[in-house]
Amino acid sequence: MSVLGHWRLDQFTLSFSDRRPSRSPFDDGFLFYGSNGTMQACLSKKIRSAFSQKGLERGHNGHEAEKSQCFDEYLSYAGRYQIQQNQVIHHVELSLNPTIIGTKLKRFYRLEGKQLILFYDDPQPSGLCCHYELIWSPAHAVLVS
Repeated sequence: MSVLGHWRLDQFTLSFSDRRPSRSPFDDGFLFYGSNGTMQACLSKKIRSAFSQKGLERGHNGHEAEKSQCFDEYLSYAGRYQIQQNQVIHHVELSLNPTIIGTKLKRFYRLEGKQLILFYDDPQPSGLCCHYELIWSPAHAVLVS
């Protein structure tokens, strides 16, 4: 089996080295890995805050506080990817968050049954370490043995 295909987020867990309660920043999402080396990740809260402007073309007219809330409740990025041993590396070319464009996001991965599990640690300058684990299931994925 490989990472190729279309995946649906089952679970996102963020845990902390200081043992504070873990949380789930997002509870819905899609992840796509194409055979041509491209990828796309979209993560979202299932229940999103209300937005005063209706329609794709009018979103920029929303209030600043609404736009800020949208940023907190949705994440997306796309680019190329490569597999190196037990890591998948996302080369970010487009993103809702412009600060990650041009970066490489390294994720460890493992395949368990039909699930893809991505995980990584994010050490903070304060000494705190955040551990991220995302569990994905096939959503029209092509599972290759």
